[in-house]
Amino acid sequence: MERRNFLFALALLGTPLGACAAAPDAPPPSVALGRPRLLASAADWSSLDARRKADPDLDRFAALLLQRARRDLALPPLARNLEGRRLLGVSREFIRRTLEWSFAWRVTRDPAFLARARQEFRTVAAFADWNPSHFLDVAEMTAGMAIGYDWLFDDLPAAERAAVRAAILEKGIAQARHGHATFRWRNNWSQVCIGGMVLGAMSVYEDAPELARDLFAAAQRDVFSGLVSIGVQKGPPIGVQKGPPLLGCPCEA
Repeated sequence: MERRNFLFALALLGTPLGACAAAPDAPPPSVALGRPRLLASAADWSSLDARRKADPDLDRFAALLLQRARRDLALPPLARNLEGRRLLGVSREFIRRTLEWSFAWRVTRDPAFLARARQEFRTVAAFADWNPSHFLDVAEMTAGMAIGYDWLFDDLPAAERAAVRAAILEKGIAQARHGHATFRWRNNWSQVCIGGMVLGAMSVYEDAPELARDLFAAAQRDVFSGLVSIGVQKGPPIGVQKGPPLLGCPCEA
């Protein structure tokens, strides 16, 4: 299953959050709702069993996620290995693993899933950086770390929560406190980078509210830049144009 379809299907769990629509001097409404707050609320998780019984497609998808999560327990931890100048393959694999194991832990409470997610968090948080010279790598790593941190927040030891939170802050959202050049690009990078940074800021809002509000303001300012990739291009193209399949990143952040 492609990563973008995986993320789209996970949105079936709950209602997408509208972080970028909030006033820049206040937290997004969903931040005040406690945890979990990203992609699915506590109510969404508690109603999942009933919705699986009522929706065969959702039930099949959840079963597939659990099957793959168990299969992937045997994978070795990720390493900070660049391909050329990119860490993107590692970032995307981290998102996939984090979502699988966090989902599986919340559904089954099998400690093997929690242990494996924690191991991956520790590994990635300890990377020297998330390759800011290729900012897409940072955005996607931040998105995966933010969702895992949020979904597993109550189950992580305090020291591990602190390490993950510090990584999100220092290696992720601090890199785009007042925005980033990629936010204004007229292609899918804008969508993905804004979405990843907003997820990161929402996940740690209580610990860095001023930083988060600055980032939300930058996201509001620039969020429409990438939308030209699904309409008429009004200027010289920057990079590869991609459209609807990638719109889910900021729209569900």
